[in-house]
Amino acid sequence: MRKKIDLGNFDAVLKSGIEVKELWRQFINISGYPRCSGNEKPVADYVISEALRRKLVYKADSYGNILISVPSTGLSSEPVILQSHLDMVCESSGSFDFENKPIELVYENGKIFANNTTLGADNGIGVAAMLALMDERFAHPPLLLLFTVDEETGLNGAGKLTKKFVTGKTLINLDGEEFGKIYTGCAGGIVTTGTIKIDKIDISEIGYRITIDGLKGGHSGVDIDKGRINAIKLLFEILKSLEKFDIKIASIDAGDKINAIPRSASVSIVPLNQDIKRVLNTKIDKIKQCSDEKIRLHIKEEKLTSCWSADFSKRIIILINKLPNGVIERRSGTVYTSSNLASAKGNGSLTVKTFQRSYGSKNMNILSSEIAELFAKNGFTTGREGEFPGWEPTESRLLKVATRQFEKLFNLKPETLAIHAGLECGIIKNRCGIKELISFGPTIRNAHSPNESVEIDTVEKFYRFLKKLIENSDK
Repeated sequence: MRKKIDLGNFDAVLKSGIEVKELWRQFINISGYPRCSGNEKPVADYVISEALRRKLVYKADSYGNILISVPSTGLSSEPVILQSHLDMVCESSGSFDFENKPIELVYENGKIFANNTTLGADNGIGVAAMLALMDERFAHPPLLLLFTVDEETGLNGAGKLTKKFVTGKTLINLDGEEFGKIYTGCAGGIVTTGTIKIDKIDISEIGYRITIDGLKGGHSGVDIDKGRINAIKLLFEILKSLEKFDIKIASIDAGDKINAIPRSASVSIVPLNQDIKRVLNTKIDKIKQCSDEKIRLHIKEEKLTSCWSADFSKRIIILINKLPNGVIERRSGTVYTSSNLASAKGNGSLTVKTFQRSYGSKNMNILSSEIAELFAKNGFTTGREGEFPGWEPTESRLLKVATRQFEKLFNLKPETLAIHAGLECGIIKNRCGIKELISFGPTIRNAHSPNESVEIDTVEKFYRFLKKLIENSDK
């Protein structure tokens, strides 16, 4: 049974005597502030207030990034930059007011979840760890706590940083999502979109509103190879099977965030036909038999006053079925290049968004161009946005120190690897002249979905490792 967690009972729920009380206190506090991408000001104000309360020097740039300076406590080496992003992906399994309501935290079987929403452990645990370090009294070099904004929509805050704002050569990013892994590289990304004016006709008919939901979703990078069903792909595969009924689409609302695998998709179609209803139910039943996802199909009659022309409807159904989705290329058994069909929405115009990732910029841009060409052949205006570079895997002194300290603490060698997700490391490295950098974090499951959770025991280990690494960063 899940137990609600708040400041009044978190010590009892998470077991008294835990070493990371201040980290959890900070995480609970920041969960009280809405922090969807683009709306980070409330949590940013809280971070600044925590710095002022401790009489620490801080600065903020015009984009909203914050840098707090924590003086050395006995070590006089070069400063170490710790970095996390303030924003989170806001997804819910129902209606939820992320603008005003706090995230409700719950505990179950050694994990913390949110109540029907994303948890925000990505990257809230990193933020909370940095805030907790302000009160630590262990020996450490000067610390620069860098809180970036607008990461989840394209690493935009990091893209505004400058060498003048961030001075330092060593960076530890706290946005990893699997304890025991130290990341030394990441994939780059680009959003490729297509927009077309909808060819509409006036009608007065009863049609069907078809909705598929209940899918797992997940992170469009780290979960792209886990066989998660993309709700948009599934819905349009089903629409293709309805060809003989000469259906016409009336509206579409499918997917949302570019970096989340779509969990739901909805279209309205005409004509109204009981045979169509039987085909839909049969198709979904077959998929359920070979999937562990809790797929739900909703079919509702509705009065329609307009729809897309038959030719336009058919063209869009064919196009979306052709768009690449999922793992595109593997190297040495791991995902190298991928694409996520992220959203399809339209009223007067239809806009389809896709998100390509790859460790190689050439591969990423070739795939983006192929998708843009598919859009163009079907009359779409194409666009590319939010491109960010990958972070080429590198060996460094910092990595060697981290590996050595990890082994000392846990009698276990960490795995060092690149991650098929966008981290801000590559951008910060390029923009601020960072020489050595790594990334790690606790174990977070199902990020970017309402099933997001963080494993409690890994948070404590993560924090102990972070402190030990900082303390020995100059050795």
